[in-house]
Amino acid sequence: MTEPTEPEETFVRATIAALESGDWYDAYSSAKWWIGAGGGAWIVDPWLVYVASSLLQGQARGATHSTDLALRVWIPQPGNRAILRWVRGDVIRRRLKDPRTALADLSSAADAAPAWLAARAVADRDACALEVPASRKRKPSVGPAPEYRGPGTTGDTVARQVSFRPDGAKPIVWEAVLASLG
Repeated sequence: MTEPTEPEETFVRATIAALESGDWYDAYSSAKWWIGAGGGAWIVDPWLVYVASSLLQGQARGATHSTDLALRVWIPQPGNRAILRWVRGDVIRRRLKDPRTALADLSSAADAAPAWLAARAVADRDACALEVPASRKRKPSVGPAPEYRGPGTTGDTVARQVSFRPDGAKPIVWEAVLASLG
């Protein structure tokens, strides 16, 4: 993994501190800056911070929208998509209480998860599959995860990529985001 630059490292510490203190607005502002001006649109970390800030606000659908935006426009790599699909599936399963809809995301994540997430992704997929028959939800809480389409002209609205991480690398903000997932 390419280590974060010194300004990015300082920024990441502040972002993690905002998440750990439950300050959704500072976390949201940090993610917005990281994506728009900090060159982070092409890495998973700031999208996960968006998810965590939405969850801190009690907005699970907003959290899934954050993963959808990343999946649709910015993140094409299979390992990184698996990370986002696992997070999306976890939010749908546990926050929206919709295992039937979550199963597609958790299955996709289990199939492509990087080594550090693989065991958890498989266990969560299997647990979710057991919950489906007992679920009373019949209408999906959210639509299916989008396919990657690329940034198109949107790529001109954000700073160029400054951080490069291998596909599926454990995000720097992972532990703080995981705590927000609950």
